[in-house]
Amino acid sequence: AGILYTAYRIRVNQLLRVERIRNSIASDLHDEVSATLSSISYFAQAIQSDKVTGDKNRFVRLIADSAGDAKEKITDIVWAINPEHDDWTGFLSKCRRYASDLLESKNISYSLKITEHIPGKLDMQLRQHLWLIFKEMVTNAARHSEANNLDIIIKVKDGMFSLVVQDDGTGMDVDGVKKGNGLININKRAELIGAEVDLRTSEGFGTRWKLNVRV
Repeated sequence: AGILYTAYRIRVNQLLRVERIRNSIASDLHDEVSATLSSISYFAQAIQSDKVTGDKNRFVRLIADSAGDAKEKITDIVWAINPEHDDWTGFLSKCRRYASDLLESKNISYSLKITEHIPGKLDMQLRQHLWLIFKEMVTNAARHSEANNLDIIIKVKDGMFSLVVQDDGTGMDVDGVKKGNGLININKRAELIGAEVDLRTSEGFGTRWKLNVRV
């Protein structure tokens, strides 16, 4: 009886985990993609209704940009749920590739110090949240900091994942940052995986993000 009960509990826990994953995916699809698709619909309707005065090409560009954004978000979700990517090597390679492509396109000098060749599996949900946190931090720095240099450090050692993203940009008003979606999203995902996030920033002195989580 004890063996049967243990097997039953294991099966129930597996089903609950699958359900949590499904809910997480549904939430991400809604939060990450729905708003973008709504923007595309709004821009398209504005053009069709002839209410647009001035340069209609601007709205066409906005539609194209929004469509690209939606595609990128869907690609991230598909990548996150693919079990073939449940390892550290693929995750770290993706981080390196994204950062280098984005920062080079913005002509920002950067240094990447990333632990290489980490054996073992990486839990799907943890991988997804770490990726989106990393992406949010790097994207914010590239697009909004007006930085000339960006330093990124990723370490995985003794069961601890550590991420530092530091720029030499204009810095931010802390009160304003706390109200922004970027910090809200980072803190929300960090809480879900039990991570600690530290933000140091001040106007004129750059910004430093630091995250630590046991893996």
